[in-house]
Amino acid sequence: MLYRARQKEPRPLIVSLHTWSGDYLQEDPLAEEILLRDWNYIHPDFRGPNNQPEACGSEQVIYDIEDAIQFAIEHAHIDPSQVHIIGVSGGGYTTLMSYFKLNYPVKSFHAWAPVTNLVDWYWECTGRGLEYARDLEEVTTGRNGFNPAEARKRSPELMQVPDEKRNNATLCIYAGVYDGFTGSVPVSHSINMYNNLVRQIYPVDTGKIVSDSLMLVLLEKRMNQSPDTCLYLGDRKVYLYRELPRLRLTIFEGGHEMIAPEALSLLPVNDSCHSKKLNILTIGDSNGPSANGWPAQLKKLLVLALCLFAIQGLSAQEEEMKSQKYPNVDYSQVVYVKFLPGKIERAKEIISKFESAGEGIMEAPQTHWFMTGEYDAMFIWHMKDGPAEMEWKYSEEGIQGYQAFIKQEGSAEAARKLNEEYVSLISYSNSALSMKER
Repeated sequence: MLYRARQKEPRPLIVSLHTWSGDYLQEDPLAEEILLRDWNYIHPDFRGPNNQPEACGSEQVIYDIEDAIQFAIEHAHIDPSQVHIIGVSGGGYTTLMSYFKLNYPVKSFHAWAPVTNLVDWYWECTGRGLEYARDLEEVTTGRNGFNPAEARKRSPELMQVPDEKRNNATLCIYAGVYDGFTGSVPVSHSINMYNNLVRQIYPVDTGKIVSDSLMLVLLEKRMNQSPDTCLYLGDRKVYLYRELPRLRLTIFEGGHEMIAPEALSLLPVNDSCHSKKLNILTIGDSNGPSANGWPAQLKKLLVLALCLFAIQGLSAQEEEMKSQKYPNVDYSQVVYVKFLPGKIERAKEIISKFESAGEGIMEAPQTHWFMTGEYDAMFIWHMKDGPAEMEWKYSEEGIQGYQAFIKQEGSAEAARKLNEEYVSLISYSNSALSMKER
């Protein structure tokens, strides 16, 4: 399944890999967001579910992914230096196998909730009565028992890093700390994979290795009482973060899942990589993702908020119990932003360009720059039509404002690049809906 970017200039290619029990027809929660960004996208067919010897990290699987990348490059406008591979669960496993086996010089690999040691996982699944143990028997012997030697051959954790192929590639591993309790792959898989890579790539930098004692804390308590980071993924705390050139590990508050579209914001597209707070989740158990998009979540939150406002009023007016709206209420959207270190001044320069382009067309937000606290800035947009404004995908005012921005910058390409630059300056953000009686 291939999507070609509309723009004629070379664009990134995102190779999104299906989960353990899925195939290329599986619904992909990243697809819509990739299309909105107008990146090239392929969801390749690579031997289907991991329940046969031809699948599960086999040589045929690697050939299929290699062929899919070459096919996409030949049939779309792709920057060949901007190829990124991403997957969750079984897709995370195949992402790691691609890191070790693929010949193409992929720029970045992003493995979410990956299986890394098939021998360990077989016994973990056997002990918990999970069906994946039978899959591994099919893979290693054709269901004539389990062959540990064959499983070791297909285990990323036990492989040697191909330095000559990956000198310029980045590998990022993400796992929810509850996985293994609420999901099928213990967080130890990701930590052991990371430790093995550190020992190979940075043998003298042993201080970056995750200690057995810390891993035990994460496994036993499913949290870290003394995290060495203040980072968040979505609205989830990050309990463990390790970063080295070309290698990152993130253990966050969550289960067997990938956080989307946050996952795309973490890709180093055009050397821009950042982490924004986004409360949009994709549950990625090994049977496939189940979408839970932001529109449905926002509607639920909005309904809940309106119900709460109504209940508060009833306590004082129980005798009347007549339905009524607030007569004089203003709604606003409040956005809190944390910029990357040293990027505030550049962000202010770009914001001033946004404001000048929209002058006379769009109402500019109130802007507050914080002296203390977690965030650097707060932007407040008045919602003239109240919550109904959320129903617009593109408002007429917004279209006119963006057209003025393009005219100001000289071209749609220049406007797009400036917008992408601004996004790249953001470390993370959060938003809220506020109500004020007049």
